Amino acid sequence: MSQTAKDLPRGWKEVQSKSRPDKVYFLHVKSGEKTWKLSHVHAKERELRHRAAAAHADRKKSRPTVGDSDLESVQALHILVKHAGSRRPSSWRQETITRSKAVAEAKAGGIRDKLVACAKANPDRPLEALRALFEEIAKEESDCSSSAWRMIYSPHHLDALCGSSPCSAKRGGDLGPFTRGKMTPSFEEAAFALKVGGLSELVESDSGIHVILRVA
Repeated sequence: MSQTAKDLPRGWKEVQSKSRPDKVYFLHVKSGEKTWKLSHVHAKERELRHRAAAAHADRKKSRPTVGDSDLESVQALHILVKHAGSRRPSSWRQETITRSKAVAEAKAGGIRDKLVACAKANPDRPLEALRALFEEIAKEESDCSSSAWRMIYSPHHLDALCGSSPCSAKRGGDLGPFTRGKMTPSFEEAAFALKVGGLSELVESDSGIHVILRVA
């Protein structure tokens, strides 16, 4: 191996030219790129290192810190429509829920349609009007109870519910503020994706079908 070959960056190799027996060229094994000049090889490597460093810096800059993630919180209201396949198919409204998942989705979809229409009818104060109607419907129609709320929360957060009044339906669907890691994944993802005043699409969890309104 020549001294030049020893100086090559990883991924490059020295190749004897067949057309010019007294010459060697440099081949990048992965990309197939060729060059006659060693200086071009090192220039190419410097460019690649610069790009990699810039990309790493961009990723680091855009990645939230643990502290920021822990501090981020939302406050949301929700309406839950259970079905026979829910983990606990009962609620304060009905001892045994027998409706199918399709019927539950249709009911939740109808509720969401009413809420969307309300927001459109009140463009000057959409959140105020939407929240008022949302709370009214939640108190009458939501199947959320102590057991349902416990299933929305992730298991490690259950102790925080002790001594509280977890039936959100009686509070107009208000779950209060919560941070990441507190709710079941599908519910958390939907809630954190909303802007304040945003209304979710239908969200499915083990508890049933949810409609979520972010209020803070």
